[in-house]
Amino acid sequence: MRPDSLDNLTEEAFDAWEAFDPPEGFAARVVAEAARREATVPLADEVAAPRGASPWRWRGLVVGVAVAAVAAAAAAVALFSGGDGAREPGVSSALAPDDGGVPNVGLDPKKAGDADPGFKAKPLPLDLSARIDDYVGAHGRRYGEVFRFHGTIIVARDGDVVFRKSYGDAVRGDGEAASVAHSPDTRHRIGTLSQQITATAVMLLVERGELSLDDTIHKHLPDYPEVGRGITIRQLLDHTSGIPSFTDDLSLLEWRGQPHTTASLVARFSGEPLEHAPGEEFDPSNSGYALLGAIVEAVRGEPFGVFARREIFAPLGMERTTIGDPAGVLVAPGHLFSEDEQLTRFAPEKIDLSAFGAAGNVVTTADDLSRWAVALFEGRLLKPETVAAMIETTNDDGYALGWIPETEFGQGVVGHPGGVEGFNAAIRYYRGDRTLILAIANNDVIDARAVVEELGQITHGRRATPPIEREEIAAARERFDLYTGYYVLTDESRTELERFFDAEEVARIEHAQVMIDDDRLFFWVPGHGMKWMHGLDDDTFFFKDAAATVATFQFPHRAGEHRVAPGEPRSDSAPAEGDVKVDPDAPASALLLRQGPIDIRMRRATGADRNPVLPSL
Repeated sequence: MRPDSLDNLTEEAFDAWEAFDPPEGFAARVVAEAARREATVPLADEVAAPRGASPWRWRGLVVGVAVAAVAAAAAAVALFSGGDGAREPGVSSALAPDDGGVPNVGLDPKKAGDADPGFKAKPLPLDLSARIDDYVGAHGRRYGEVFRFHGTIIVARDGDVVFRKSYGDAVRGDGEAASVAHSPDTRHRIGTLSQQITATAVMLLVERGELSLDDTIHKHLPDYPEVGRGITIRQLLDHTSGIPSFTDDLSLLEWRGQPHTTASLVARFSGEPLEHAPGEEFDPSNSGYALLGAIVEAVRGEPFGVFARREIFAPLGMERTTIGDPAGVLVAPGHLFSEDEQLTRFAPEKIDLSAFGAAGNVVTTADDLSRWAVALFEGRLLKPETVAAMIETTNDDGYALGWIPETEFGQGVVGHPGGVEGFNAAIRYYRGDRTLILAIANNDVIDARAVVEELGQITHGRRATPPIEREEIAAARERFDLYTGYYVLTDESRTELERFFDAEEVARIEHAQVMIDDDRLFFWVPGHGMKWMHGLDDDTFFFKDAAATVATFQFPHRAGEHRVAPGEPRSDSAPAEGDVKVDPDAPASALLLRQGPIDIRMRRATGADRNPVLPSL
């Protein structure tokens, strides 16, 4: 048993040892990270970076830019992705994986399931409400109101709600219209979290014998193009079908606001070649879940929404849940985090939910979503053996049939995030002590995944890791011209990152630009938006992102000068051992981006390797 007094870094090391053999070099990285934390610039109220989390492709490395509003525009946010691959121009996201992209060394998907033998549930903390309020209240304590949590949190144990509270405004007043506070029955779009409801509908039909997980697409959709021959329902559910996600196509911006039938949506992607052979690899695809909706319709001979209402929503009393936006009632508007670090309202008409089909078309409330999750995991919607099959890992990436299984505190844990522009939500369920945690928000500043993970710590008697909110200093404006320019990922950094991420994902951040706008410094990666760089120390800046990214500019030393070797005699004016004298007038030669234990190294680009997408300075 690990004592509660263990610090976060030690906990990470123990988690790695408990679950499986840690990745090569893990111990060295833990030691290096410990040394780095001791050597870093002292930061007021600094805390350790948030805990690691699941290494799914929607939990990607982000470099602090425009990442991961787990969107209906992506079955899951890809590494370095802006959510849907087609984010509105000029809008970025504050979301970032809270582990900087390092896989959760505490995860052992092959062992995820029921509690360990001898598992005993511990009572919830007596001061649960106060602990949750303290954790939620830590957001925005230094960065301001925009960075506070605006949404609802629900915690249930043994099917009974033990914490249910809303924070902030669902509708933000603008001087002409009054603000409307969040409540547990506020309607939200939930984007890709719809897919777990779609998976539930499919498993209902499997349970009734109306289809099989090993049925092929063509058994139920005989007119589907030949390219889909042999793809099974199981492969659609676990994202191994190879069908390209329709939301990866930039043309999505042109048609996502148009009404679609199931057939017209499927026609958008059905003729595309596969990205890999079916079952060969895990590759999240919204197209797969849109097809599952089409298969449900074919099997039942009725619209997916009719089936979901009759078989799932109505029996559970989910009266405020609909497929598509309900007519004539208020749905909380989504808000995006802008480059100026403000919340901007996302126009709902830019997305017609029918354009995402069963991959992201549910509108619901925190109350309704908790009703569904509790009923599902406690065997009141599906049989327990069906639920067990649903959350059993099916591939080497640790994904199940619509869910992410993990282990924590000696018990199986199941969860999933989801979202769409301006919204994000997450569910986490501890199977041993039957604890459900749900968070839903109508902005993309605070990652609901991190919220439910930290509340998982609180509900199990641990201390939550509050968000890092650094104290800003006035940056030296006269040095900004030394920072501006084009930067490219170093070969060494690319090799290191590819140990954890697909090469094509790493390539998406290969080029970047540092620029000045209105006497502010910005970091920009094409296709992902810009991040405002705030002063932290000499030549060091930070981003106001969940990954607490720190960016340090590095400079060449003067010609003829050298690094002082250890033991070398030095005068009072000589640099200290290991120091390098830098040329104060030379432009920065490199940029180091640090997210927890991950370092991303970029060098100043030459004319030959500058990305042509980047504009001239």
